[in-house]
Amino acid sequence: MAEKEREIAEVVIKISTVNGKERYEVIARRSNYVEVVASDVSTIEKELQKVVGLCKVLKTPDEKLQQQTERLLDFVIKNSTDEQKAKNPEFFRDWKEGLPFTKGEYVNYAGLVFYCKETHTAKYSNMPLVDFDFWKQITVEKQPEKKINPEWEQNFKKAENYYRDLSYKEKTYVKFYNELYKAVKDVKNGEEPSEKSTFWKLIPEKLV
Repeated sequence: MAEKEREIAEVVIKISTVNGKERYEVIARRSNYVEVVASDVSTIEKELQKVVGLCKVLKTPDEKLQQQTERLLDFVIKNSTDEQKAKNPEFFRDWKEGLPFTKGEYVNYAGLVFYCKETHTAKYSNMPLVDFDFWKQITVEKQPEKKINPEWEQNFKKAENYYRDLSYKEKTYVKFYNELYKAVKDVKNGEEPSEKSTFWKLIPEKLV
């Protein structure tokens, strides 16, 4: 049954006689909504269309909340990165045999996110992880781990804290705001370590 057809739970045309004339009542029930319109036979079709139209438009509070949720989720998905999609498989409907899937749709398959490359009906022969003509897995790119800088590792613990009133010899290591610096030449007092200083070189903890 089509989505619009499911919107109408029940439509009844009730015919009664009042003062020798036929009276028509169009009653449409949808969830907790009831609309009744009475008319003569000449306008019954028009009134029926009006009632059906009202039933399609009106929504229960639960339906409104569901629609708002769907719109918000659609907005989030459209504006999210592949990494964000891969980390949130619960945003997407589960893959299931027999369901239709549309090109451009994302699905949750065993906690993994897949992008539908072609519109099709799901079968076990074309499930994600099996048929890559229909599916592309969305993955989180792993960032390469940075290695500890040997120079930092050898000198950080034994380096003294920097003091403004002291001068330092070339190749001296100091700690300043929990960063390691090396004097590239003799340093006079008051010359604070920084990346812009011509007297100091920042020794990073990890190598890029």
